[in-house]
Amino acid sequence: NFSKEAEKLVIEIIETLTNGGDVDLDNIICEECSDTEIEEQETCSPGQIKNHEGKCVVDPCKFIKLQIQNPNYIEQARELKSKVGLKQETGYVQQKDGTQTRQIIGEGGHSIDLRIGRASVGYIHNHLNDFNAGDVNNDGIDDIIKPIRMLSSTDIIAFISIIKRLKFNGIPQHLIYGTMISSTGTYTLRFTGNPNFSTANLKSRQEYRDIYKRYFERDYRNNKEKAFLHFLKNEINIPGIDLYRIRDNGDIEKKTLDDNGNVKTDDC
Repeated sequence: NFSKEAEKLVIEIIETLTNGGDVDLDNIICEECSDTEIEEQETCSPGQIKNHEGKCVVDPCKFIKLQIQNPNYIEQARELKSKVGLKQETGYVQQKDGTQTRQIIGEGGHSIDLRIGRASVGYIHNHLNDFNAGDVNNDGIDDIIKPIRMLSSTDIIAFISIIKRLKFNGIPQHLIYGTMISSTGTYTLRFTGNPNFSTANLKSRQEYRDIYKRYFERDYRNNKEKAFLHFLKNEINIPGIDLYRIRDNGDIEKKTLDDNGNVKTDDC
């Protein structure tokens, strides 16, 4: 089982990282701290939940709560919310040593290019409000850009990249995250599965772009949470990638699909 000593150690690690400290995780991570090593059991210990395999793993909820109470996160979230009315996204990628790297805009666009490296822990960025981009097509009509205010397919691929690097950097998987802030909600990804999944069937970012839009603009156009979860289930199909909503008052909700394909909300 996940020991109290190991749980205390992990809490100390995340507090140090989110405060910008430097932790040599390679030398202190032990088997007790590995999410995937916890044996299946009927009842999980406090601070654990059962994942899709029925194994008790560390509950992401408490680490989301720790993160959003951190002054550095609060300041970043405030900045990103204040910039949703701009014409270019703002965002950061956090590294293992606690440093935050401001991300640059992709060529010819308004979206940031998330640069995920070997020691990346997570990312946080915003999605914009609708904006007038001018006459982009030279047809005499201004083009209105309408970003989807939910984690994108590109954001999911970036999160998967972080997961697949866990075996190289020793970062406990319940510390990794991918967060999107918009004027209509803040959502974050966490991982409770087995990181040794295959990526052979994944498509490229470009191939996913139109497929992703179909879920939001046609199939589930009036429910972005439902659209995202169905896209995640049908197109990505990696068990253990979980969606949470962080409300403005600090409440945290886990979003899943029920047996009828509707959104199920559970409070953390």
